[in-house]
Amino acid sequence: MHGAEPRSVPSTEMKTRFGLVVLVVIDEISITHQTLLGGTDSVSRSMSRTPQKFMGGRHVLFIGDLLQLPPVGGHPCFEAPHDTANRLRHAGYAIYSAINFVVFLVKNMRARLDPVYAEILDNLRWGRISDSQLEKLNCRVNEHVEVPPTWNSSAFYRPVVVCTNRMRCAINHFMIFKIAGVYGATVFECMAQPSARSKVIVENIANATNDVTDRVPMKLLFYIGMPVMITRKHPSLVDADIIANGVIGNIVGMFPSPGSIDSTSYTVNGVIIHRLGQLPELLLIKVHGNESTLITGFPEGVIGLPRLHVSLQLKRFPNLAQTSVTVDQFTVVPAFACTTEKLQGQTCHDGVVVTPLDRRKGIPKQTFYVALSRATRLAGLTLTDIVTRQYLDNFRPNEATVTKMNRLIEIVRLPLYAPLSELVRFNSFWKARQHT
Repeated sequence: MHGAEPRSVPSTEMKTRFGLVVLVVIDEISITHQTLLGGTDSVSRSMSRTPQKFMGGRHVLFIGDLLQLPPVGGHPCFEAPHDTANRLRHAGYAIYSAINFVVFLVKNMRARLDPVYAEILDNLRWGRISDSQLEKLNCRVNEHVEVPPTWNSSAFYRPVVVCTNRMRCAINHFMIFKIAGVYGATVFECMAQPSARSKVIVENIANATNDVTDRVPMKLLFYIGMPVMITRKHPSLVDADIIANGVIGNIVGMFPSPGSIDSTSYTVNGVIIHRLGQLPELLLIKVHGNESTLITGFPEGVIGLPRLHVSLQLKRFPNLAQTSVTVDQFTVVPAFACTTEKLQGQTCHDGVVVTPLDRRKGIPKQTFYVALSRATRLAGLTLTDIVTRQYLDNFRPNEATVTKMNRLIEIVRLPLYAPLSELVRFNSFWKARQHT
């Protein structure tokens, strides 16, 4: 499903497979476009024997938090559409409005080992934070995280959280040369290989940052061990369910080896760059937090990422002879720095570095909470600047979102089969809520 109108009549095989589906689970509901939700409903109905029912009669479970990031360039599922909005938006809102059972999680599992930090995050999420909690946060300004003496460099990951892709690209470029210069790492350069029609255009934009080329780099610089984020899933990895847009890992090698590929060398600020004459067949990437076999024949947690043949829109480039190019390239970008949109859903066990997040550029109000909540403990957080009350006011959730959250909480009910101990905890939770 891709959340759009069915482009053709579903095949018998698709209908048969969908007939086995009992429950549809949609994660990160806060960031799910209303149109995408409505389109998913449309596709589901087209494959069902009960097309008159929501999602073709399947049970639907939404997972997420409306106080986290909203859709990028879209409408949240809970926003009532105008009468003139398209049919899919109305369909998406109708599905959200049909919610009839709510489970409200009261424990922050990511920060469960640091209850002080968990409480700070819970208050910050609702736009309320005490003076003592604010003081605790500001104690983390320019604080370095203690790294255990047995740390594994291939597993250690502590991203810088930024609010714009321009800043992300700038920090990532700086870090490649900084680390290569300090540790003497060998840096490789893979240029995107254009189709004949796109060759001249690609040569002209060879130094463009990946934020203006759909996160597919025209010039990929990397060293072995560098953290990267996958930006598009390759069709050959369709069976590796864990591999998707946003997955983070470290480059651990390439195939064939660099010694088997012709290259030329040049120097930038004392760092030697080896420009590969042709793209390797595979980049070998160790996926973070995974020790299972993802692809048969590869070590645990390692995938072989092929280059992708992809068409890119060039909307950010004025006065070009054509508006798109077709290239072969590896769909990865450096991941020293990431935007909050790409980190939502990630757990950063080694902590995060949070830079000032500028609300003047249309950054969502939920950004600051999402950035801080990637860390599992207060000691894993580093702030690069003091947090003031005035600054926090920029990230206070708007009243409409809070109202929607409270409406959902009000319909939380324990099932009849819940044990007495859960009933006691539930009543305790509600009593505490009445005093907040």
